[in-house]
This record gives sequence, structure tokens and C-alpha cells, in this order.
Amino acid sequence: MTTKIGFCGSHCTGKTTLARRLHEDMPDSYLVSGVARKYTPEDLKNSETQQKILIDQMKQEVFAKIRSDVVITDRTVVDNAAYLSNVCGLKSGYKVLALLHQWIDTYDVIFFCPIQNIPLIDDGFRHTDITERNLIERRIKRYISILQQKHIGWVVWLSGSEDERYEKVREVVGGLCGI
Repeated sequence: MTTKIGFCGSHCTGKTTLARRLHEDMPDSYLVSGVARKYTPEDLKNSETQQKILIDQMKQEVFAKIRSDVVITDRTVVDNAAYLSNVCGLKSGYKVLALLHQWIDTYDVIFFCPIQNIPLIDDGFRHTDITERNLIERRIKRYISILQQKHIGWVVWLSGSEDERYEKVREVVGGLCGI
């Protein structure tokens, strides 16, 4: 049986950094990373692109389950829904909830990475609008709240420095996978 570990949160909150660190500590795992980065920053403002990213994320996760008993994702379908609703409006995001209700149970644990005091870095790809970043985080929290009522048994909210967050990740994953 495959264990799937997801990281979710707005952009520039340390999801990829934590996912990569975990992947390094679990060399037999499969890392799903950077699904949205095959598009241009301008494309990300397009609803069709956001729909493709959601579907690509799901395809990559299915492929990863075939390749490994441990799958680590640096983003989840919850993130995808938040970005989609950011482009298309909340109604579209809530329409995606039916899909999320089906898919969310495929994650054994989701680590939520809040913005807290993490600076927004302009790397030439990420959105640099702080208001948008905060909006994405609020939408992710809202989706988690809705999904948690029926599905998600295990969302771990991370806090503190990168090392403190990673220590919590290792503790939880150690209980799941024995690392």
C-alpha cells in the first residue's frame, strides 16, 4: 500500500523545501514537484491553465503511486483548487469541491504550511502580490475546513522555523513510514 504525503499552502511558504528534505531522507520515495512550473507566470492567470495544473497534479500523483510505495507532493489538490478559484472566482472553486471530496482521501497526511513570517521572494515565477498570497492561504484554509468535516483525518498545521517545521514533519512521517 502506498503512503502519500502532501504539503499545502500558499506560494513561498516552504512546501517544496520541506518536500525535498523529506525526499532526501527517504531515497526510495517519489517526489511530485513543480507541476505548475511548466507554465509561464502569465499562463497562471488563465482558468484553463489552472484546470490543466489540477489535472496534471492528479496524473503525476497516480503515476508516482505506480513507481513507489511512498509519494511526497509539494502541493496538493487543495492548493490547486485555491489557485483555480483565485482565477475563476469562488463559485468555480466550490464546484471543484466534489472532485476534492473524492481525491482528498488519497493523502495519508497533509502538512499545511502557513505564511506566518515567511517573506515573499520574487524568483521570477511566483506571484509577488502579498494580498493575493494571503487570499490563497485563506481559500486553502477554507477548503481544508470544509473537507475536514467529512474526509481529512489528518492535517498537520506546521509552525516555526524551517527546521522546526521539518522536525514536526519527520516526527509525523516517522509514525507512518518508520523513518
